[in-house]
Amino acid sequence: MTDRERLLALLTDFGITPVKQTDPEYLNDVELRAKTGGVDGYSGFYCYFGFDAAGKFESVSVVE
Repeated sequence: MTDRERLLALLTDFGITPVKQTDPEYLNDVELRAKTGGVDGYSGFYCYFGFDAAGKFESVSVVE
């Protein structure tokens, strides 16, 4: 199981639904957005988990 698959399984267990990526540059990323998919917080806040093409974790960012 890849890092990406493990994160997605954990989020599913917690009842969190990531935002569907449509931009080809970010298809491997997992995005959580405040007020969406069970994520609390202020509108405009995002959390990105970056993964390489093989699903290996690369980075995490929290932005407004």
